[in-house]
Amino acid sequence: VLAGDSDESAASEAKRVMSVETALAKGSMSRVDRRVPENTYHPTLVRDLGAMAPSLPWAAYFEKEGLPKLDLVNVASLGYVKALDELVKTAPLDDLKSALTFMARLDEVDAQRMGAIGFCMGGGFAVAWACTDSRLKAIAPFYATNPRPLEVTKRLCPVVGSYPEKDFTAGAGRRLEEALARNGIAHDIKVYPNARHSFFNEAGRTYDKEAADDSWSRVLKFFGEQLGKKS
Repeated sequence: VLAGDSDESAASEAKRVMSVETALAKGSMSRVDRRVPENTYHPTLVRDLGAMAPSLPWAAYFEKEGLPKLDLVNVASLGYVKALDELVKTAPLDDLKSALTFMARLDEVDAQRMGAIGFCMGGGFAVAWACTDSRLKAIAPFYATNPRPLEVTKRLCPVVGSYPEKDFTAGAGRRLEEALARNGIAHDIKVYPNARHSFFNEAGRTYDKEAADDSWSRVLKFFGEQLGKKS
């Protein structure tokens, strides 16, 4: 039972939290499966992305990130993209807020010192989420895209972001840094010169230990500075 909620409300909140976690887990591959190159190699025509995941704004996404005209892309995890598409259609941002509400009421959680870390699209969710939820005191997006319009980031909490130079999100990281500086929001944004997308994933082919270790150290240091010690 979520403290302060009725039994009915608590059950509803818990169900929403579990539904998001379960949906994405079902669409994800195991670490073992990701080690097989063929399992993460799915060349897909850009024109077919709309049929695969119609709820995701592919054209706007590519245009906003300043990508050249693409004919073919690799969809590493077909199941995850399809699961995410379904969530976008059915699970609003409020579901993430419900998850935070659940965590905030746990005895071992200090509700005044909560942050979020997200990778790839999860990083984009973290940025968008923090623009609408003041309970988040710091976030750490990794190779993430920005919300549209970028002006909404003026409501962000402090941000420590990590981006690979050899990836379309490098531009997003630089634009986010400019916006944060313009709005006087504490930040530590770093673009790693030789890194590629998913450089933090030690089970992936683009894992970069140097970038991963450095970025994690920055996250811990930044969170320590912004969230402080438990009183």
